[in-house]
Amino acid sequence: MARVLGVALFAFIAAFIRVATVRFILQPMDFAVFAIGSLECFDSRWSDKQAVNMALYPVAAGIVAVGSKIAVEYIFTRRNPWYDLHREIQARFAALQSLFISFGSEVSEEEMREAIAQVRRYAFMGQGKMHSLLQEIEERHTKDVSFQIEPASIPILARSLDLAAAFAVHHSHEELSEQGRERMKRLERAVAALRTCDWSDAQQNLQAPLSPHPGTSRSGELDRLEHSLERLIQYCSGDHLRSPEAPSDEAPHTPAHRRWLAVDCWTNPEYTIFSFKVALCAMMCFVIYDALAWQGISTAVITVMVASLSSSGATNQKLLFRFLGSALGGVVFGLGCIIFVFPYSDSITPFLISAALVTFIGAWVIRSPHYSYIGMQIAFSYYLVVFTGFSAPTQMAPARDRLIGILLALLVMMVVFRPEQSADKMRETFAQLLTIHASYLRATAPDLSALQRRQKSMELKSQMESIASSARGYTELISYEFTQNREAHILAADKIEQAMLSAGDLQLSISSWPLQTGSEATDSSIRQWRKTLTTGFRVAASTLERKYSHTTKEDDEALAELLSPPTDTLPPYIKNSAEIYRDLYQQCKELTPGH
Repeated sequence: MARVLGVALFAFIAAFIRVATVRFILQPMDFAVFAIGSLECFDSRWSDKQAVNMALYPVAAGIVAVGSKIAVEYIFTRRNPWYDLHREIQARFAALQSLFISFGSEVSEEEMREAIAQVRRYAFMGQGKMHSLLQEIEERHTKDVSFQIEPASIPILARSLDLAAAFAVHHSHEELSEQGRERMKRLERAVAALRTCDWSDAQQNLQAPLSPHPGTSRSGELDRLEHSLERLIQYCSGDHLRSPEAPSDEAPHTPAHRRWLAVDCWTNPEYTIFSFKVALCAMMCFVIYDALAWQGISTAVITVMVASLSSSGATNQKLLFRFLGSALGGVVFGLGCIIFVFPYSDSITPFLISAALVTFIGAWVIRSPHYSYIGMQIAFSYYLVVFTGFSAPTQMAPARDRLIGILLALLVMMVVFRPEQSADKMRETFAQLLTIHASYLRATAPDLSALQRRQKSMELKSQMESIASSARGYTELISYEFTQNREAHILAADKIEQAMLSAGDLQLSISSWPLQTGSEATDSSIRQWRKTLTTGFRVAASTLERKYSHTTKEDDEALAELLSPPTDTLPPYIKNSAEIYRDLYQQCKELTPGH
C-alpha cells in the first residue's frame, strides 16, 4: 500500500509542476520517473542489497549522461553571449531594412507579407532576450571594456520595431506617393548605415530635407521612428556621453522578478483535477501490472505520465508517437539486431556499429520540429532491448512487453482521462492572451516611470509570446483528434489564429501612440482611450468565454463609443486602433461557443 500511494503521490506532484509552472522546466516528469522507477526495484524478487543497487543505477546513469553532455558542449561548443547579442541586434536591423525596402520599391505580395511578418515577430518578442544576453555579458566581462554595450540602446531599438510594425499595420504599399517611397529608401539607407556603424551617414539620411506625404504619416509612426533612430545613433556612437542632459527615461535595467507558479495555481481547480487524473491513471496501471506479476509492462506508468496532456489531441499525438517509436526502435531495430546481427558476430564491432547507427537515426528524427518525440522513443526502446547486460542480448520479451505496456496505459487513460478538445483549449488560451494584453496596457501607461514600463512590458511580452505559441500549437494537435466535429474545430482554430493576429496588431498600434504630445487635452484623450481599450480587451476575453464582464456604467459608455464609428476629431492613430478593435470584437463574438 505504501508503494501504491507513493506512485500516486509522485505522479500527482509531477503533473502539478507541469501544468502550474509559468517558467520553462525541463522534463518535470523526470521527478516521478526516477521515484517510481526506484519503487519498481523493490517489487522484483531481489535481495534488499540488490534492490538498493538497482535503485541507484538511474542516478549513476544520469550523472554519466550529464557529465558527457557538459564535456561535449565544452569541447565543441564555445558560446559567447556578446556575439549572440550582436546577432540579435543585426537581425532586427535587417528586418527593419527589409521592411523599408519593401515599402520603397516594387516587390511581390509574398515578399511584402514576409517583411511585415518578420518585423511584427521581433516587435512581439520585445527586448527580454537582448537584456538577458546583456546581463550575461556584464556578469562575464565586467572588466572588459570591449564587451560593454549601452543598455539604453536596447529599449530604443525595441521601440523602433514597435513603430515600424504599427506603420505596416496602418498603411499599405499602394497608398504611398513618390515622396513617401523616397522617404522609405532614405530610412533604408539609414538603417544600412547603422548596421555598418557608419554614424555620420545614418545621421545625414535621417536629416535629409524631405517632407513625407500626408498619407504616409497620418499616424505619426515614421516621425517618431526617425526620432528613435536618431537617439539610437547618439547612444551607439557615444554622443550621449558628451551631451549635458541625459534622457530621463533610460535608467539602467534591473531584471524584474519572475514568478515560478501561475497566479491562480492554488485557486484554479483545473490544475488539481488534471493532476488527480494523472495520479489515478498511474496508480491503476501500477496495481494492474503488480497484480498480474508482469514486471515487463511497468512502462505503462511512465507512459501515463508522459502522454497525459491538457487536450485530447496532444494526448493522442503523444501516445501515437510513443507507440510508433517503440515499434520502430524495439521491434524493428532491436529484435532485428537480436535475430539477424548478433548471432552471427563474434566481436563487439557489429554491436557498436548497430548501436551507433540506430542512435544516429533517432537523433536525426529528434531534430524534426514535429516528430522529435518519435526519435527519442526509437533510441530509448532500442536501448531497453539491446542493453540488458554485459553479454549479447537474447531476449525478445522486452520489446513485446513495452508495446503491451503502452497499450495498457492507453486503455486506462481512455477510461479515466477525458481531456478537453484542442479547439476549446485554444479558445481558452486566446482569452487568457487578451487578458494579458489588457494588463500590458495598464502596465505601460504614460503616467508610470520609464523604468517601470520597461520592466513590466518585458515580463508581459514574454508571457504573450509563450501563450501565443501555446495557442498556435493546438492547431496542429486538432488533426490528431478522432471526433465527428474535427472539421468544425479546424475551422474554429483558423478563426482564432486570425483573431490573435488582430489582437497583436491592436497592441502594436497602441504601442505606437505618443506618450506626450505637448497638448494637455490630447494627452488626456490618449489616457482615456488607453483606459477604454484596456476595458475593451477585458470585455473581449469575457465575451470569448461567455462570462459576465464586471464593468461600470462609465466603462459601458466608453465601450459603446469604442464600437461606434469614430469621429473626425480624433487623432488618426486612435481612429486606426478603434477600427482594429471593432474587427477584433466581432471576431471574438463569432468565436463564442454557441454563436
